[in-house]
Amino acid sequence: MGEELTNPSEAFVKHFTKQIYSGVITAKILDQFTGVVKRSLNQYVSDLNSDRLKSALAKDTDMLNLQVKAEEVSAAEPSKEADQNRVVTTELEKEGFYIIKSILRSKFDSTRLTHRDTQSYFGVLIDDNNRKPVCRLHLDGGKKYITLFDESKKEFKTEIKILDDIYSHSDNLIATALSYEGKK
Repeated sequence: MGEELTNPSEAFVKHFTKQIYSGVITAKILDQFTGVVKRSLNQYVSDLNSDRLKSALAKDTDMLNLQVKAEEVSAAEPSKEADQNRVVTTELEKEGFYIIKSILRSKFDSTRLTHRDTQSYFGVLIDDNNRKPVCRLHLDGGKKYITLFDESKKEFKTEIKILDDIYSHSDNLIATALSYEGKK
């Protein structure tokens, strides 16, 4: 099927040409329709992917709105001590969480991912369980770091210049998430 998308066969192009062209299908007509069919199929696949991404982002936005409302309700009566120790989740941390979620989405049920923000790091967890950390983001200071875990749950910090550097650690993030499932 992939080959038909990148280099459609003559029979494949003929099938679609017959649907819209009533004349005799010559080699010249096939050449003209080959490009049209190829572009149309690629556009269709692109539209499908866009729709899926929009749907996934809409679900994430809805969940984020619910979480924000829940945080607002719980913060309605803050104590003096809570005000002093308040942790603020930044947009940068949320973006990092969504990058990690998108990386894991291909191999792991990303709805199980949660985050916890502390004063020292922003943790990404599975099943909201601090014994199942995927990684920790350190984005509040001057230098930005990601703390990753090896097979024995030993942590190691790696500096990241920009959030997109998280993508270069995809294999480790996937391996860590799957290790809690007992599969690699």
